[in-house]
Amino acid sequence: MSLYDTALSLLTSRRVPAFLLRGIVRTAVGILRARMVREDRRQAAAPPTHPAPAGPLYLVDGYHGGVVFWDWLVLPGGGLWYLYNWPLCLQPAVERALQDPRFKVVLDLDAFTFEEMARKAPAAIRQMQEALRAGRLEIVNGTYAQPLALSVSGEALIRHLAHGLDAIRRTLGAEVEIFYSQEPACFPQLPQILGGFGFRGVVLRTQWAAFGTDPACDASVVRWQGPDGSVIPTVPRYTFQHYDRLRADHPGLPNMALAAGEKPDWHPSSLAAFEAAARQRGIAHPLATDLKDTNLPDAPLSCAFELAAMDNVRFVTLTEYFRQVPEEGPRVSWGPDDIPSTLPWGLQGEVLIRARTEAEGALLLAERLDAVAYLLGRESEAARLAEAWKHLCLAQHHDLHVCGPWHSRRHGKSMAEVGVEFADAARQAAEEVSHAALEYLAGYPDGDLVVFNPSLWPRREYGEVPIYLVEGRINPLHRTNPVLHGAPPALQLVDDGEEIPCQWVPVGEGEWRVGFTLDLPALGYRALRLAPRQSAPGNEPFRNPWYEATVHPDGSLTLEAEGRPLVGAGNFFTVWRDGAWHDSRRSVRRVEVVEDGPVYRRFLVEGEIAGVAFRQTVTLYRELARIDGCLVLDFGPEGVYLGPQPEDEEPGRAMAIQDEKKLCLAFASPLRTVWCDSPFLVHPTRMERVIGLHGVGLEDEGGRGVALFHRGTPGYHLDVQNGLLCNVLAWGPRRWVYASDNSITRGKSRYTALRGRHRYEYAILPYTRRLEALRAALDFRLPVQGRWTAGPPGGRTGGSFLTVEPEEVLPTALFVDGGRVYLRLWNASEREIRATVRMNGEATVRPVNLRLQEVAPPLPDGVPLPPWGIQTVEIISGDPGEPAQRP
Repeated sequence: MSLYDTALSLLTSRRVPAFLLRGIVRTAVGILRARMVREDRRQAAAPPTHPAPAGPLYLVDGYHGGVVFWDWLVLPGGGLWYLYNWPLCLQPAVERALQDPRFKVVLDLDAFTFEEMARKAPAAIRQMQEALRAGRLEIVNGTYAQPLALSVSGEALIRHLAHGLDAIRRTLGAEVEIFYSQEPACFPQLPQILGGFGFRGVVLRTQWAAFGTDPACDASVVRWQGPDGSVIPTVPRYTFQHYDRLRADHPGLPNMALAAGEKPDWHPSSLAAFEAAARQRGIAHPLATDLKDTNLPDAPLSCAFELAAMDNVRFVTLTEYFRQVPEEGPRVSWGPDDIPSTLPWGLQGEVLIRARTEAEGALLLAERLDAVAYLLGRESEAARLAEAWKHLCLAQHHDLHVCGPWHSRRHGKSMAEVGVEFADAARQAAEEVSHAALEYLAGYPDGDLVVFNPSLWPRREYGEVPIYLVEGRINPLHRTNPVLHGAPPALQLVDDGEEIPCQWVPVGEGEWRVGFTLDLPALGYRALRLAPRQSAPGNEPFRNPWYEATVHPDGSLTLEAEGRPLVGAGNFFTVWRDGAWHDSRRSVRRVEVVEDGPVYRRFLVEGEIAGVAFRQTVTLYRELARIDGCLVLDFGPEGVYLGPQPEDEEPGRAMAIQDEKKLCLAFASPLRTVWCDSPFLVHPTRMERVIGLHGVGLEDEGGRGVALFHRGTPGYHLDVQNGLLCNVLAWGPRRWVYASDNSITRGKSRYTALRGRHRYEYAILPYTRRLEALRAALDFRLPVQGRWTAGPPGGRTGGSFLTVEPEEVLPTALFVDGGRVYLRLWNASEREIRATVRMNGEATVRPVNLRLQEVAPPLPDGVPLPPWGIQTVEIISGDPGEPAQRP
């Protein structure tokens, strides 16, 4: 057995005590550090062995990583970052820069790492601070964790930067000015977001492009223009740089590492050819960049002294490079199709993304309720919500997503399960804040039930609230005494004497909820009374004014609107397993109406697909355009492998992106125009692989169609030729390059199998305007809230706390920070708009940037918004410290 095999067997053994493993790591690090020092001395004493470039060439010695993922490997209880990654892979590079002015270092680490190191390794923080003061070190990126930008919302990306830049400022005293990330983190609206945070430049190169690539342009610096008109200086990828390096080492992925040849761009043997290729294309100041993982043999840079001794070669920070290349390059604009994603949708049933989506919705809701309550005089819980956002940011870390089936020895579970814990912590904190704020807000309206609309536009929505009786009276705080056993209560909801159709929903043995559809004002409420039911509800035929839908005996659904076919066959499931296609329509065992009342009709579909049992409900509302679906899949305790496998690899079609073979929710439609939403942008797409952060739409040339929403399954596959749109739900590969059972050996893992019960929620909406669908998609993440109350007689029975006009302006966040209330506005249209914000009939707001710093005086006449523009405003509610008047 070789020395490597012996070390591997010791590190992965469960029998070796943790203290002994730490000793092994410390010894190995000491030996390797001594070897590095000897090699550096040898290079420094010898002349370069490779030809120097003929003209000037700039180099970025960059590093990527952090505590998340890396610290959770190998060692039970964690600690690998502090024993191995930092002292062996990063600290030597920082020390080189401190000792020799020729060297500069760039770090793409998440801000959470700096926060934790400030607590656990303050000496390392002081060393980095010294290098920063000397101008030898630069921090780039600035996000709190390291999200894959196209898998999280625009609002979440803003929070990553807000919390990340603050953490870096507090721990290192540094300002981040350049955005540069190893993983795919660029999207069309990035110039405006970065401008709002004061960034001065971008490097639009994805050093590790397994999960997304970027456009190329032959120029030293280009002026990247976003859809709103914002422009930021950008270093592009050059056209002669490709993503083929290391392909053989990472099976199942479509793209690999960035290089202009077989070796990295920064290798001594590559520099002369790199500079010549750049010069031939008119690139006057070529820049070779790299963001190496903090792991041997890539880090630290092993050929640093040979590179530094070469003529025409200079190490730089990115801020230095932008200062030395002042020329204005061509103006470029790129759409989402120009920045394609190859994220592996469906891993582990998307359990992590579903948990993240639920947590984000809970946080956005809690912030709005907290802000309204604060305006009315209650103390804000903004600090607690900020910490919850940090937990969500960690759950959105890319290594917990694409490396979800990797084992964390620190936690004794998969990386995805650790991410779910972060998301659950964020959601739980948000729900507790929401509950307290709702109790406060429900204390004064006159009614028995108060229903709140968290959206900042008028909304017709379905809501449900539990009902309990204590001594014959409603008491929502006593949940041990259900209303009745076996039959719904003989009660109804009324508003000013007018009956509100309601439906009693069984939710357990003897427990009930009351369901209803209401028209609600923007960010407002309606108060209803509970009264004895005067007459039994009739069994009227089902009708819906917006659509005609049929659930067929095979479980599929057809949908028409105004006589136009929207879905020819939908709501069924397909999957490839063991070399054969499976379709749920062929194995449905039961389709029947299980609930039918004044508010909705609910169908139950049961069956199995590829041996996996499923239970699906389809809810058709009488007074709501949306159709709701819920699917529960039971994969069993032993584990199931589904979808594309290594043997399905095809030339040009990597296993990970064969989405149509994964377990999908399928819709066949005659409509061919497809649009989706990316961060702060809605756009048509021509891609086969589609990301819809909230959903996608199929429409005709007149802009009328059908939209599909989800709660945590953003990956879609579009078969234009056959008119089939598939939403990826789950994928279980037998082998995945980022899976491991021992946190070291990659490939096969028990975590790649699909196990247990998984619940998926989605919705279908026929629409006449795309804006309707976009608003409804955002509403689907923010359900209305109901609370039983005992407000004072004569109190108000409804009203809005805050309104925003016109309808194309979509508020994406309302929150408290530093004792001030802020509102984020997004112009979801291609035309310039002036937004009006009103509270208590007044309209005064103050524009601020994304750092919440004032950038303009108060604007009583509205906020100008460019096409697709984003603007944060502070709400001015009168005298400071005075609560706003209740609506």
